[in-house]
Amino acid sequence: DTSDSPLNPTRGTVLRGELDHSTTTLISDASFFKLLLEARHYYPLREKLILATRLTVGGIQPYASTDTVPGNVRFLTGGPGSVRGYGPNRVGPLDSRDRPIGGNSLLVGSVELRFPITGDLGGVVFVDAGNVYSGSLSYDLSDVRVGVGPGIRYNTPVGPFRLDFGIALNPRAGDRFGRLDFSIGQAF
Repeated sequence: DTSDSPLNPTRGTVLRGELDHSTTTLISDASFFKLLLEARHYYPLREKLILATRLTVGGIQPYASTDTVPGNVRFLTGGPGSVRGYGPNRVGPLDSRDRPIGGNSLLVGSVELRFPITGDLGGVVFVDAGNVYSGSLSYDLSDVRVGVGPGIRYNTPVGPFRLDFGIALNPRAGDRFGRLDFSIGQAF
C-alpha cells in the first residue's frame, strides 16, 4: 500500500490478494482453492483532480470429488461497491426465481474521475464494468455489465459521504434503468 490515505486516497497504489483453501480431508464439505487479486491506483492529474482506477480478478477451482462450491463461497458483484447502476449482487448468474447465486469467476474494473466542487464538497464521474461467471477461471469480456454515472462526495473526518447515481448501460430483463446509492467512504 503506497496510497497517501486509507480513507480518501489521492495518490499511490494498493495491491491486495487473498488465497483461501478448503479440503474435505479437514472436515469441510468441499475441496477448492479460491484466489482474489485487486489493484487500485490513484493518480493526481492536477491539484485535487484525481484519476482512480481499480481491477479485481477472482477465481475458484474445485478439486477432488467436489464439483460445486457452497453459495457462501461464490463470488457476487453489483451495487454501490462494485458495478454501480445494478442492484446489490445482481450482476452474474441468477436462479430460476431471479435470485443471485454467484459464480466461480469474477472480473470487475472501475475508472473514476474525482474533482472538487467547493470546500468539502466534491464530485465524481465513473465507469464500472464487470461480471461473475459460473465456470472456474472463465472470463468472457463480451459479457460484462457496464454502469456509468455521476456522484457527489462530502468530506468528513471519518471519510467521504457518498451519493452515486449509476445508470445500467446494458441491463438484463428485470434490471432497473439505474440506482441511487448512499454510502460512507469512496467506492474504492
